[in-house]
Amino acid sequence: MLFIIQKFEPQLKHYSRRLHSEDAQSELTLRFIETIHAMNLDSLRSQGDGTIVAYLAQSVRNAYISLLPFKKTVEPPVSWEELTEAQLLGLVAPIREREVLDFSELLDTCPELTKKERKVLTLIYLHGYTSVDIARIVHTTKQNINQVKMRALKKLRRYQ
Repeated sequence: MLFIIQKFEPQLKHYSRRLHSEDAQSELTLRFIETIHAMNLDSLRSQGDGTIVAYLAQSVRNAYISLLPFKKTVEPPVSWEELTEAQLLGLVAPIREREVLDFSELLDTCPELTKKERKVLTLIYLHGYTSVDIARIVHTTKQNINQVKMRALKKLRRYQ
């Protein structure tokens, strides 16, 4: 078992770094061990080493994907008891609205951003669209959208 874990250690480290979490490597290793124990060799198409290695490599990737933080498109419901008096009267904007205002103000204060860069950042970070979705809307490639996003983020970093 230890030999197999050592062979997949580079891939486990790679995905754990991408998760940016302290416990990512141990969580990935734990899921990898669970996969090895649950693996049914009879269900594989062939019994060759290459097939088993490919299966385990894909299981590590799937474990990484399952550990990615999910986008929460719907905010959890808030009970009336949890709201403060100011929020009940509508004097204080909910946190989400304040975040939208802060992000919009940030985009408006950076004079270097083009209209396309502002639109791409707004669609990605405020509305939760993916690069593929935006590429379909704008009739361009995903690569172009990612380039625009990276260029805009670089400008924002320089501006601050």
